[in-house]
Amino acid sequence: MPKEKKSDRVEIEKRITAVQQWLLQGYTTRAIVQNVSKKWGVDERQAYNYMKRAWSDFAERYKGAKKNEWFAFHIEARLNLLSRALEKEHYGVCRSILEDIAKLQGFYVQKHAFTDPSGEKDYGVPISDSELRKRLVAILSSNGNGSGEFDLDKVLKKIKGGEEDKKD
Repeated sequence: MPKEKKSDRVEIEKRITAVQQWLLQGYTTRAIVQNVSKKWGVDERQAYNYMKRAWSDFAERYKGAKKNEWFAFHIEARLNLLSRALEKEHYGVCRSILEDIAKLQGFYVQKHAFTDPSGEKDYGVPISDSELRKRLVAILSSNGNGSGEFDLDKVLKKIKGGEEDKKD
C-alpha cells in the first residue's frame, strides 16, 4: 500500500481538534485510535501521536494553572457541556457547570464545620455580644476606620442576620 503524503500543519491541527472532540465525547482510546486510522489512513503509532498531542494541547491551554493534562481535560469537557447546554437554553445547567469549573479552578473554598466526630456537638465557642462588640471595634480600627464613624448596632444586627442586639 503506498504511503500517504505528509499532512500539512492545518490538516494536522484539524485532526488534533477532532481527536480532542472525541475525547470530550467520552470515546475510549482504542475507539479513537481506530477512528483516526480508518478516517485518515494512518498507522496506530501515528494515531497515538495524535492522542498525545491532543492531551498536550489541553494541558498547554491551562499551563498557568496548577493543573495537569487531566485537569485540562476536565475543564474542556465541562466547556463542551456548557456549549451544548447554552444551545438548548438550559441556563440552570449552565450555572451548575460554571460553578463546577470554578470549583476545579480553586475559586470556591470548601467550608468546614468544626464539630465533634459525631458531627452533632459544635466545637465553636459562642461569644457574648459585648465580646463580639470588642472584636468588631478592634477589626474596624485595624482597617483604618478608627474614627468610630459606624453604627455598631447596625453592624451587629447585620452580622447576626437581623437579630436585635441583646444588651449585656
